[in-house]
Amino acid sequence: METTQVLINQSSSFFKNLFERFFIRLDDAPYVYMLRDIVWENAKAKLGAVIHIHLSRLGIAFRYDIDQNVITSREYPDMHIDENQWFGTLTGLKVGLLLSPMTINNQQNKYRLCRKLIIPYGHVQVENTSDKSHQTVTIERKASSGTSLHQYFVFILNDRLHILQSTDSPTGWLYLALLHAMTSHPLPDQYTGMTGMERSFQLLNSAGSWSDQPYDSISLNILSQIASLSPKVNYYPEHQTCMVKIDWNTEYLPYSIQHFGYYLLAKKLYEESEQWKFMYSTNTSHGILKLFESKEYNEKVLIKLYWDYRDLYNPTARLSPQMEAEIRSKNITKSYQPVWESSTLSTTHNNPLRLVDYLYSNGDVYLKDSSSLACFPLSRWLTNEYQPKCIWIGLFKLIEQLKTEQSPNQQYEIERLEILLDFLRYISRKHDTQPFYFQLLKSYLKSSTTSLRTLPYPEPKRYENIQETSVQSHRINFPSRLYPNNREKALQEIRSCFINN
Repeated sequence: METTQVLINQSSSFFKNLFERFFIRLDDAPYVYMLRDIVWENAKAKLGAVIHIHLSRLGIAFRYDIDQNVITSREYPDMHIDENQWFGTLTGLKVGLLLSPMTINNQQNKYRLCRKLIIPYGHVQVENTSDKSHQTVTIERKASSGTSLHQYFVFILNDRLHILQSTDSPTGWLYLALLHAMTSHPLPDQYTGMTGMERSFQLLNSAGSWSDQPYDSISLNILSQIASLSPKVNYYPEHQTCMVKIDWNTEYLPYSIQHFGYYLLAKKLYEESEQWKFMYSTNTSHGILKLFESKEYNEKVLIKLYWDYRDLYNPTARLSPQMEAEIRSKNITKSYQPVWESSTLSTTHNNPLRLVDYLYSNGDVYLKDSSSLACFPLSRWLTNEYQPKCIWIGLFKLIEQLKTEQSPNQQYEIERLEILLDFLRYISRKHDTQPFYFQLLKSYLKSSTTSLRTLPYPEPKRYENIQETSVQSHRINFPSRLYPNNREKALQEIRSCFINN
């Protein structure tokens, strides 16, 4: 009896069904071939019950027993391909093959023979799908990657701890962290009990991801993919710090998983590994250095945004306490103070704050009517025409009108005005004005008091030299028919009228 093998046609329905069911999760069809045993007995050929499946690019193979309907692994003889490829985590990942133990004789073997997950290496990306419930994640394997096309990782499903563990450190841990990050969802995974983002940060902060020698090219590529998960941020314009521009990753990557800390943590991992470079002869150049030196990622802005949103992240999805302490020491920022505390103007009883001492102390003023103070466009509030001294009285009048007049849109208009006051307080320094004055208006808006006015509002028009509080004789143009000896008498009457009224 002699056994030979024949190649199964890739266009056959048998090959297509088997490939699309399992092996499409590992590699493309041109790199998968199947051989069937032919048994020769007494010069007669008989089809064997075994199919040999080879993945040439990954260098792994499987054995399909048709009679028992079981596909076993050549590399792991006691493991077979699980019929159910769902394992409760890495949701949405369409790549990877799950292997399960052949037999479990007792409870001890249940934990010794853990399931294994084979995932090929490549560029992890999100596909555009019509299903908006969860992103679909695939792995692109380009021929330009060279020897990395033969690379794959084996992860162990630890059913006791309910986590995935890598058999390759640190590259495998980094790749697993990337996969968890890309497949993350606001809800926790069924298997791990935590979100993908939480597990990703847990892995990146663990000792398995850190290295005491420079990372190899594959690890650096994975680190660059992790760093790119953070949105690109910078000041706008770049030479100023008044506004921040955030360029979110628009390649179908959900905004909820674009954590500001990925870039910071990936850069820290890279810098720590490079400290040991002098001990090794490797001279690996990689594009990750260009990424960290790029102006697209302003590290100071990333740190600022991380601290701004830190409390919104789950405690596990944060930088390590040691790294946070290091960031604090290098980037000392002034703690927040309410505007009434940070203001240089005193508000004590000994030195009361008055509008006439600052806003309306001198100069020309063109008072704006409350009806002309529309919120948009916001650019108008940056012009000299809408300086705080020109609009403050009009805003006060507008607040009083909103609090006294009942209308269906009253609450909406109050909320809209509150947002405008916050914006004016934010840009108050541009007009060299204390933000306290807009905080005062906001306090009045939110108070239950309906009116604070005891005098009529001044007419909305242009006023010149408001610091002059007495009659200025040189500004009065008397008619030519008024004799000079009568002008002094007229001035006395004007002064008397001004004082009495």
